[in-house]
Amino acid sequence: MRPTRAEIDLSALRHNLNAIRSRTGATEIIAVVKADAYGHGAVPVAAELYRNGVRSFAVACLEEAVELQDAGVVSGARVIVLGPLRSDEIEEMRRRGLVGMVSCPADVDLLSRLPDGPDLSVVLDLDTGMGRMGLCPEELPDALDRLAAASMVKVVGVFSHFAVADMQSDDDLDYTRRQIQDFELLAGRVKDRFPDAGLMSLANSGGIFFHESSVFNAVRPGITLYGVSPNPDLALPVALEPVMRLVTEVVQVRLLPAGACVSYGRRTVLTRPSRIALLPVGYADGLTRRISPGFPLVVRARPAPVAGVVTMDLTMIDVTEIPEARPGDRVLLLGRDRQRDQSGREVRVEVAAEAHAVAARGIPYEILTGIGKRVRREYF
Repeated sequence: MRPTRAEIDLSALRHNLNAIRSRTGATEIIAVVKADAYGHGAVPVAAELYRNGVRSFAVACLEEAVELQDAGVVSGARVIVLGPLRSDEIEEMRRRGLVGMVSCPADVDLLSRLPDGPDLSVVLDLDTGMGRMGLCPEELPDALDRLAAASMVKVVGVFSHFAVADMQSDDDLDYTRRQIQDFELLAGRVKDRFPDAGLMSLANSGGIFFHESSVFNAVRPGITLYGVSPNPDLALPVALEPVMRLVTEVVQVRLLPAGACVSYGRRTVLTRPSRIALLPVGYADGLTRRISPGFPLVVRARPAPVAGVVTMDLTMIDVTEIPEARPGDRVLLLGRDRQRDQSGREVRVEVAAEAHAVAARGIPYEILTGIGKRVRREYF
């Protein structure tokens, strides 16, 4: 069996859930498990969160909601589809009791024409400054009037989304404060018309940890559930634990002479005789090609720099400074692990998602969600 795998530590997931609860108290947690739970596996992750008291989940599309419900791991839980409403999906959402999101006047048009059948529960998405989805303030009065007349629609909550909750410049902090104020004002108008619209949710991971006043009666943690800060440059007030570690094994070790080229494009030309180890992992697995030669992976508790560019299925690392490295050695690509050093002592090692993101000129979200389907997940 191919040795490249993602090991998912469910105890770390529980730790992060409890860290979030330490910030939010009895506030309802809507666990964001979209994009296959940020690459961790939506069904096992949701099952573990459900076992630990989470009863609301957020996904991006109908297909993700169906996967959760059909797996039978979130029985009776509220599943909210955060993506745009689609006319060809409404009836299945009604049959399944899913919660949709009203985010534009066209959604209101669609709901005002619903035929008789089961009620469709919805949350109203308000644009308080993200500029992506959501009813603008001037669109809200007409939307409320029309939804009140839609007999098959039940408004159960009000959402909005931060733009810069994880940024700390004076301008960003002021922008976030205004978003909180606008949300509170607009959500109050919704509650006046729909007293049963019980969910008020603005805080994402950044809101939970950096803006206490944004924690209303429901929060939507995403990346912090998986042990990663929404902004690696800002220290969180609690310690999180990475839930995923991506590992593989050395499959070959070759001795190449000085002057030899490694990988496509001749970006690595060896300046000395070198031991080059071959790893069965590539950018098709989520090890992005954007990391430069020299990015350190870990073998035998020591850094082993990437040699040449990452290819689709294979990656090379330089193990010249690790003379005992051999085929079968475990290699840490991402996350935290324990490996034995030269003295035989077991030590903790880490290749953080944040470090990958910096090297790839991206964000940690991309790194986690990019782990490919052929990388098997193992849960413990």
